[in-house]
Amino acid sequence: MFEAHGKDPWVDTDAEVTLHEGAIGYPTDEGFIRISGGVYAESVVSVSRFAENQLAEVRLYPLELRCTERFANRGVPRLAPRGQARAILERLQMLSKPFGTQIEIENGIGLIRTKPNSAQSGT
Repeated sequence: MFEAHGKDPWVDTDAEVTLHEGAIGYPTDEGFIRISGGVYAESVVSVSRFAENQLAEVRLYPLELRCTERFANRGVPRLAPRGQARAILERLQMLSKPFGTQIEIENGIGLIRTKPNSAQSGT
């Protein structure tokens, strides 16, 4: 990583490399990719619930990584504020649709409910 940014690990610190990444982007085979926009600082934590040895539900809790905070707090996840949480979940709804995954949004939480496996349930 140091080499890609023209830094010397014996002289430069991780913080200096991180600042350089913020300025010019992350190295890839095609060159540097600038990571900008909130979408790169958003995610979800999933919590799975099982019933009778089968996945019954997945809850998606939207997170934001505080990339606009002071440097020491950047990347520290927290639950996204309501408006941002809705935007994160709506984006996941759209991206999941082609795969047949339906995400419901209730009280700022994404819900994926599964249908019981008929082979397991005896129907």
